[in-house]
Amino acid sequence: MLLEKENVPEEIKAELRLIVDGSQRVADIVKRLLTFARQTKPVKTMTNINELIDNTLKLREYVLKTVNINVVTRFDPELPWSVADPGQLQQVFLNLIVNAEQAMKTAHGRGTLTVTTEKKGNDIFLSFQDDGPGIKFEDLKRLFEPFFTTKAPGEGTGLA
Repeated sequence: MLLEKENVPEEIKAELRLIVDGSQRVADIVKRLLTFARQTKPVKTMTNINELIDNTLKLREYVLKTVNINVVTRFDPELPWSVADPGQLQQVFLNLIVNAEQAMKTAHGRGTLTVTTEKKGNDIFLSFQDDGPGIKFEDLKRLFEPFFTTKAPGEGTGLA
């Protein structure tokens, strides 16, 4: 409201614009967090996978920047909408992003996360690739085991 007033000095308006921009970013983050946090029964709806991944990346945008992780997205613009539960997919995407972030941070304090979507025939392929150390060969067979983790006690369950 102060921005709309004519008698506010320009240097104050510049600071007010910063406050408004920051407030809008906070509101957007809260909106995404609320969408993510809603615990509901799985509901399959038409879902834009590219948009869902982008929104999930925005949830971690600040943290990724502060730990020097560059995010590269290569989204197929022709990717069709899919029938899926967006909440469950977002949780999977967030787990992949956080795990990649932690691996790169631990390995070399920085990194690049590349997220790719692609349609091949009737199939949709998603790729989350980081330049961290990778998964040890002996751990691959346990990859889909619930609660399996290579993290130290207190650092998570592998489902972070």
